Amino acid sequence: VQTCALPIYCVDWDTIAENLLNGFSVGERAASMIPPEIADERVKPYPYDLEKAKELMTQAGYVDNDGDGIVEGPDGKPLELQIDTPSGRGFMDKEIVQTVAQMMGEIGIKVNVNIIEWNSFTTELNSKNVAGDMFWLGSGPAYTVSGDATDLYYAS
Repeated sequence: VQTCALPIYCVDWDTIAENLLNGFSVGERAASMIPPEIADERVKPYPYDLEKAKELMTQAGYVDNDGDGIVEGPDGKPLELQIDTPSGRGFMDKEIVQTVAQMMGEIGIKVNVNIIEWNSFTTELNSKNVAGDMFWLGSGPAYTVSGDATDLYYAS
């Protein structure tokens, strides 16, 4: 989901864990896909910092010029993204994504959530034909972290 830090600072993962995941995973965010036992300890997860997120958006040239709550980019177009998410694969999957979209809205990014049934979602992923700007995918028995990275990002 993350290709830059701008929206990541606005996602309060501890609140999501507390309210949607019954307190599981609070404070357990990973800094990367590298297992902690071999990861570089200097790499830290992005903290929740709404003001920093807003500041970075402004520095990048994304400002709400017309007062509608959605920032416009340097090209004058509103920043509107789509995130694709499976439904029914992981615990509270679509609810987590809807919450992330709402939190991204707090810094002026309009996020449309596209909920896709799990089988259709995997078909799209495997064909590398995900339509949205972002997608949500958790790792688990069906997909391993190394398998996810290799299958989704390795081209040849």
